[in-house]
Amino acid sequence: MSDTLSRLYKRYAARNALMLERFLSPAPFDTYAARFCSQTHKDGRAHLVVRLQHLWGEFSKELVLKSAIGDGFTRFGKMLVRVGTMKSPPSNQKLVDTLKSGPSTHWEDPDYAITQAQKFSVVNYHEISLGLGSAGLHEIKAVRNYIVHPTRNSREKFERAARNRGASGANPDIFVKQRTLGGSTLFEEWSSNLLLAAWNAIA
Repeated sequence: MSDTLSRLYKRYAARNALMLERFLSPAPFDTYAARFCSQTHKDGRAHLVVRLQHLWGEFSKELVLKSAIGDGFTRFGKMLVRVGTMKSPPSNQKLVDTLKSGPSTHWEDPDYAITQAQKFSVVNYHEISLGLGSAGLHEIKAVRNYIVHPTRNSREKFERAARNRGASGANPDIFVKQRTLGGSTLFEEWSSNLLLAAWNAIA
């Protein structure tokens, strides 16, 4: 994978795989572990949900900005054209510089990332829109927000997501370990879906 966006995907996939490995690591089964390690593993899984969404935001941000800067090629060999060669180059470049220095939080929302790609008129906007738009972060966002901001509103959204999966009454830790029809955990399904969305976004 020598083209720029494929390298970006490869790096994202490696970080995603590391998170998945940590999520699936079993807690030791002994008396000490049962007493002292259970909560640590529970907190660790909660952190990984937050991290999963955060890494997606970082990937989305870098994807759009590399496309806008004109840094290399897409997976299928389309050349990325610097936005400075398009309409209103000074304002576009100023926007690129501003977004590069900002946080990745907003980029965790696919609609935001797609909107930024549209503002830049990047040559691979169609691929970015289809890829990021298929990410399906609604469940991840509901769990993440309830973990980080346990308000009444976030709890209701989480409980709705749990009910839709037939897991009414589950807490976030139980929910992310819920088995899907394919036999994987919900966290594994999210991880796989994001990888596929990322792969399509760099086409």
